[in-house]
Amino acid sequence: MKKELNSKITAFDRLPGAGKTTNWVENIRNNPTRKFIYITPFLDEVSRIKKELPSFKEPIASKGKGKKQQHFLELIKQGSNIVSTHSLFKELQIDDYSLLNDYVCIMDEVLSVVELIDIKKRDVLMLFNDGIITTDNNIVSILDTDYNQSNGEFYERLQRTKYGNVTFTDRESLVWLFDINIFLSFDKVVILTYQYIDSMLDYYFRLHNTTVTVISGGLEKAVIRTTAKLIDVYEGRYNTIGSKGKHIRTKLSKSWYLKARKANPKALQTISNNTRSFFRTYCKVDSSKALYAVFKDFKEDVKPLKYADSNIAINARATNDYREVTAIAYLANRFMNPMLVHFFQDAGIIVNQDAFALSELLQLLWRGCIRDDKEMKVFIPSKRMRDLLKNWMLGLGVGPSTPISS
Repeated sequence: MKKELNSKITAFDRLPGAGKTTNWVENIRNNPTRKFIYITPFLDEVSRIKKELPSFKEPIASKGKGKKQQHFLELIKQGSNIVSTHSLFKELQIDDYSLLNDYVCIMDEVLSVVELIDIKKRDVLMLFNDGIITTDNNIVSILDTDYNQSNGEFYERLQRTKYGNVTFTDRESLVWLFDINIFLSFDKVVILTYQYIDSMLDYYFRLHNTTVTVISGGLEKAVIRTTAKLIDVYEGRYNTIGSKGKHIRTKLSKSWYLKARKANPKALQTISNNTRSFFRTYCKVDSSKALYAVFKDFKEDVKPLKYADSNIAINARATNDYREVTAIAYLANRFMNPMLVHFFQDAGIIVNQDAFALSELLQLLWRGCIRDDKEMKVFIPSKRMRDLLKNWMLGLGVGPSTPISS
């Protein structure tokens, strides 16, 4: 693995199910003198890593004065091998970055390193005007020490100022950024993912002028051709709702759902009915073999009768819990939050919305049986999302990044 460890930060860009995690678990076993921190999205994956690598320790609140973050820091000071979740790693506060210098960080799937803080523009300006927050070189901090959980409506959301940097953007919104110094302090950082280029993490490192070496699978095109033969993309009348009329490119986007809930709830019922028909008639599967993915706020609006328990989070990654699923309905049309798009664009980084959408779609589909090279049926009523998948199956890339209007 010498080639892969030469660079400070390396992204292994290979298809889901290609053995990235398995290979690195073996690599860790073969390097017993090195220190590792392994970060994965889910607690069940933490348990799996602990089982496969018994020397790895998981931060526990009871051993850190009631806080997992405190125990995480203590384990680092002890030089322990550590396994933890993305969510806990994002809250890591460290004063002495040199403690990380001897560690290799393995990042299973891309970390959410840039997030819009959910405070409306008028409330952000109120917080500034009332002297509750202040900014120094666009970095936000809490100024009013009396502002607390009992009297502050936005107290919990403003706690993000403790974990990394919160930036006040030109468009008067608050954006949280993971502390880049943590990444830069590790001896090595290894990212295990697929379609790293044009991911949020890619944009984040570009924002910080940080070089990432990307290593992709040399046989990827051949693997895609083989995999494409296993994917049955539904083409039929159930797709009409996302393929006809005006503004086809944005149909089934989050904004479309918001408008439909208010002005055309029958459209949401149609999606629900079509999804049920897809599972029951086209696929002939029960709920144990089916999954549907939609924006979290709308899963109740479109849940198909007798398949309500088949919902999966639309951003699901790095889990093998659904590998027996043979039918997936992807009921969303994905776009990055426009405020984050503007945030990157204002910094000279143009977001490729189609690459983002395709990556999110593929990650979700690979939760199913396709990861075990078994045939899978897919229902994607959004024409844009369906075309992105079909072009990928043909070995075609997405179009170039284009700026959005201000």
